[in-house]
Amino acid sequence: MEKSLFANLKAIILKYRKRFLKGFLFVLLSNLLLLLNPLLFRQALYKLDAKGNFKEDLWSLTSYFPDSILLWGALLLTVAFLSTFFKYLMRIAFISISREAESWIREIIFFRIEDQSQEFFDRYGIGELLSRLTNDITRYRDVLGPGLMYPFFGVTLIFPGLIILFFLSWQLALVALIPIIAIPIAYTFFKGRIYSSSEEVLSKYAALSDYAAEHYSNIRLVKSAGIEKRLERVFNKLSYSLIKPSVYLTTIEGTFYPLIASLTRLSPILVLLTAAFFSHFYGVSFKTPDLLSFIWVQSYIYGPVLMLSWVFPFYETGKASYDRLKAIYDEPIKVIDPKNNIRIKPDDLYLEIKNLSFTYPGASKKALDDFSLLVKKGEHIGITGPIGSGKSTLFKLISRAYEIDPGKILFSGVDIKDIPLKEIYLNLALCEQIPFLFSKTIAENARFASEDASMEDLEIVFKFADLHETILSFPEQYDTMIGERGITLSGGQKMRLALARAFLLKRPILLFDDIFSSVDATTEEHILSSIKSFFKGRTILLISERISALEKMDRVLYLQEGKIVEQGTPEELKKLNGKYQSLYELNKLDLKQE
Repeated sequence: MEKSLFANLKAIILKYRKRFLKGFLFVLLSNLLLLLNPLLFRQALYKLDAKGNFKEDLWSLTSYFPDSILLWGALLLTVAFLSTFFKYLMRIAFISISREAESWIREIIFFRIEDQSQEFFDRYGIGELLSRLTNDITRYRDVLGPGLMYPFFGVTLIFPGLIILFFLSWQLALVALIPIIAIPIAYTFFKGRIYSSSEEVLSKYAALSDYAAEHYSNIRLVKSAGIEKRLERVFNKLSYSLIKPSVYLTTIEGTFYPLIASLTRLSPILVLLTAAFFSHFYGVSFKTPDLLSFIWVQSYIYGPVLMLSWVFPFYETGKASYDRLKAIYDEPIKVIDPKNNIRIKPDDLYLEIKNLSFTYPGASKKALDDFSLLVKKGEHIGITGPIGSGKSTLFKLISRAYEIDPGKILFSGVDIKDIPLKEIYLNLALCEQIPFLFSKTIAENARFASEDASMEDLEIVFKFADLHETILSFPEQYDTMIGERGITLSGGQKMRLALARAFLLKRPILLFDDIFSSVDATTEEHILSSIKSFFKGRTILLISERISALEKMDRVLYLQEGKIVEQGTPEELKKLNGKYQSLYELNKLDLKQE
């Protein structure tokens, strides 16, 4: 994206220059024909005698025009029709370009957002991003369509029109200039206020959208906690904060346009008063055809004047929106996708982490501190520890959600920063603690991982996830729509669907983040057995607080404050009589109480 709105408009014009030239040609033809009508009307009036009959004048240009009133009327109507037709083509040309440019800018912003790392999404809420992709781009589109079309329409009508006015009467033309001169003066006064208030309105609207998106996406939690009224108060507060700048912006725009409109409506009266003044005091007479044609042309000129007074605020609101879009586009991409042909061989894939330290942006405490680990191919490793010990952070860094220093994470000896992102994702599957599901069918959610998966493949992975029989009990079975984020499913069903999706990927390394937190012990046992058999020979890292799951791992790590404080086989850790043993005893106590 260009550095400013007007530089971007220049780039858009160059990109679509052939179509813009066509549109400009249509504008020119439309306006020239529009201005031709008053001149034809003037000539027709000059051909009338005192009795209202056409007179012959061989030495006048009027002799070349037909004498029939019907033919004169037909000529005027034909010119008016052609002018309207070219104006229609003009609108089609400009508006279609603005729609295409809108789509283009939305795509590049969307793809730019897609390339961003998790750090970007930690700072920008979904509601705010949606607001920028909709409201801001719509305001930007207004500049591309009416914002380019009407100024050119105005220029090509006002300047030729002024030439005609000065030709008819220079004294009256000077009076007619008053509203035109008023526009740049008024615009200079109002533009700063329009820009700043537009920016404030857009930012507050984005905050409101962000809050609403978060509220509605967690509506079940809101209702179950009975906090609707409290959240309504927050929403109302955000909504009311939008009123003042919105009213201020509307007031400014509502002052600018009527001000120019009032001047344009007063102008014909001033012209007539001026004509009367010159006639009475100076004896300057104005012929009726000239005066009527003057007022007609003047009415044509003031249409674009009003358009310009309506369009000029678009540039300030569009500029504010463009700056917000550019701020998103200019956000640096922290996780760079290397452009090389490095490939990972799944057959001998191992994972190595060397002295990895990581601190979240804006945080003072390290999430991981000098963390080192070697994971051999096919090894099943359990990871546990208190909340905030760095377990989930480790998975995020392995999947390159955040940027890290070079040489800290390696796949088969190759630095993760040197491996193309697609290659990493082809060898890695992550099943998170809070699974994300799409508002589609069960089958479509599973096939999100593998579009070519057959129904037989789906049934196999859902059996391993212990969800197949449950799905068969649904009326639509695998074609059951699960609603936004799987709202129609229970927590355990959501997790098992996400597990089935991960199973379908068949990646050599699998990262399971607390996947048993929402399933019962029987289901957990079934899934663990499935993992052991289905992923035999593949590398698994499993975060869990459940001893029953950790006991089935080859090795267990106990993390605290971003460091490994204990590691070994489950039996070795129990003999240490340390933190893992305490967790083991606590789990046993919980089982007895159940």
